[in-house]
Amino acid sequence: MDETKAIHQGHNVKRIREILGIKQDTLAIDLGLTQQAVSLLEQKEVLDALTLDKVAKALGVSSDAIKNFNEEATFNIIANTYHDHSSSVFYEFNP
Repeated sequence: MDETKAIHQGHNVKRIREILGIKQDTLAIDLGLTQQAVSLLEQKEVLDALTLDKVAKALGVSSDAIKNFNEEATFNIIANTYHDHSSSVFYEFNP
């Protein structure tokens, strides 16, 4: 029996947001919404196209990343999102 798990776009938004370390309050400000509205958005199984695009832009990912999210894709999203070398450590020695 081939069971296909339904994609829950709201849960995908929440998971991506959490992985990126973005709080609901921060996403709410970026979207011009309240934290409660973001919470409700994350409970929706399907987001309308306009909302999906706005959320994707605010998170710095593509709409397809939200629609097709899976754990394996997460690493690709993060790798392709952060280009500022924020995790790099540079040492400067001045004799």
